[in-house]
Amino acid sequence: MHEDQPLVREVELTKLADGLAATGALQPAALERVYETLRRYRSVLDAHGVDPNRTRVAATAAARDASNGGEFLSSASAIIGCDAQVL
Repeated sequence: MHEDQPLVREVELTKLADGLAATGALQPAALERVYETLRRYRSVLDAHGVDPNRTRVAATAAARDASNGGEFLSSASAIIGCDAQVL
């Protein structure tokens, strides 16, 4: 396999923005869905021996617009092992 080819490709829609428009904050259930997904992704990365420095986590407008977006980014970064960034 060529070094630049992905070992695994997974995409999961977690609906992080559920409830954001009504409250201005990311909701606990939505956060837990994302955190669970990130924990599973970290497990897959670990199983393949992927260095956290070779991973990226990108967040969209939901993280940027939410009053608790900074907390979310910090938690996501801690779970996955690299800095989560807003697109």
